[in-house]
Amino acid sequence: MLYCYCDTKRMYRGEPVAKYAVLYEGERKDSLAPDLLKGHVDHLRNLHSKGILLSCGPLKNDDVWVGKGLLTFEANTKEDVEKCVLQDPFIIHKWYAEYHIYEWVEANDSNNYLS
Repeated sequence: MLYCYCDTKRMYRGEPVAKYAVLYEGERKDSLAPDLLKGHVDHLRNLHSKGILLSCGPLKNDDVWVGKGLLTFEANTKEDVEKCVLQDPFIIHKWYAEYHIYEWVEANDSNNYLS
């Protein structure tokens, strides 16, 4: 069961919804089992369908995979994001050794690019 949620008003239970960036690091070097990948993709699809996951994907430097992944979320709190991350099969089965969650303050036209 997922505990994080956002709605179209960018508020949930009277609290503002924030954006978060999650960095997965320390990818294992052995072969990725198809069932682990399927579980991870199903988890991502579920989060995306609920409007929680905004984007995600592995990171590259030029043409080289760097063993890291980046996910962006909308949620009320960092703790809500962590609950979602801890349900990811890639984290449960330690495909990635660690993760870091950061609140992301988006710079855009509506906030004059934070100036």
